[in-house]
Amino acid sequence: MRRILTIAKYDTKIMLKVKEALFWNMAFPIILMLLFAAIFSGGGSITIDIGILDQDNTELSQAIVDIFNSTNVTKVVILDSNETLYNMLKKRDLNAYIIIPEGFGANITSGRQATIDVYIDNTDPNTADITRGIIQGVIDRFNEMSREIIEGFLLRTGRVNQSMIGFMRTYAETINLDIEPVVGTENIQYKEFLLTGIIAYGFLFSSMVSATASIVNEKKAGTIKRLILTPVRPIEILLGKTFGALLLTLIYTALVFAVGLPTLQPKIYLNIPDLLIVVVLGSLCGISIGLIISALSKTPEGASGFAIVLGIFLQWFIGIWFPLELLPDYLRILTDYIPMKRALDVIRGILLYGESIALYLNEIMYLSIFIIIVYAVGAAILSKSLSTI
Repeated sequence: MRRILTIAKYDTKIMLKVKEALFWNMAFPIILMLLFAAIFSGGGSITIDIGILDQDNTELSQAIVDIFNSTNVTKVVILDSNETLYNMLKKRDLNAYIIIPEGFGANITSGRQATIDVYIDNTDPNTADITRGIIQGVIDRFNEMSREIIEGFLLRTGRVNQSMIGFMRTYAETINLDIEPVVGTENIQYKEFLLTGIIAYGFLFSSMVSATASIVNEKKAGTIKRLILTPVRPIEILLGKTFGALLLTLIYTALVFAVGLPTLQPKIYLNIPDLLIVVVLGSLCGISIGLIISALSKTPEGASGFAIVLGIFLQWFIGIWFPLELLPDYLRILTDYIPMKRALDVIRGILLYGESIALYLNEIMYLSIFIIIVYAVGAAILSKSLSTI
């Protein structure tokens, strides 16, 4: 028993001394728990961004706006003109766009049915269905409130009796919703959303993880030492590793289409030249991060483990599998700074809407600057570490 306890004590000391093992065994599960709690707890309930253009400007139209503002699942953006609405529709900045037309209040007060125009972004069909349900629920609530007010007034004045109320409830709703998809999103289904997301998956693993593993595995095997002794310069080693990881991502992307097109039969616009540019940029973003990881990690196991876990984490923040609206507001803000998310936005614009890459110059500029800065820093640190081997 004494020998067993001695061995256990020794192993515990070793584990506590190895920072990577301590992190994966103790800190990482706690971080994962907090992440899932943030996403799926009440604090992370889905929030829908809705733009409202009130062309009626009456108390009744304002009541609609107030109801949307009073829910904890909608974030309302007041639109001031048709031009603003049109520009936001083109950019698909919001989940839905509501137009309350002129004469809305007059129709309700005169006993006529009023119509509200709704445009829903169907880029992510899951989010679109949730958005449609939320808007319908708000309008149903308004209809119920208005019916109760009208019925109470009629009962108090003696114009109807209680037995007539049931018959009156069969009448058309006070407000009718005219729901249309945002232009260009009519035929998008989850299979199109998934196919485009799977492409971005390659930026995390075929690019970032493979770039990290390629360098750290050579360090572990000792082959990097023999390579340094040859006439090959450190920068040539880095470029070779970069092109290797990039080629792997391109092969992965080709396989996604080779399997996805015949099986899913998605309705997409296959603009290969524009798509190739974005895939290369997205891949280089992942590779540059991989260089940083391999340069800063003290052990090969720590570098590979961190790259894999980071890839698993980032899946949740770039919109591969599920709508980013599920994230709490403070996490949704962070997603805009993740380059792979920017690249995925461009990919979906090209494949789902047939848009030109020229419409995404801001995103392309962001990706390019990110690659230059992060790759330069990673290359400098890694070159220095290779020169000391």
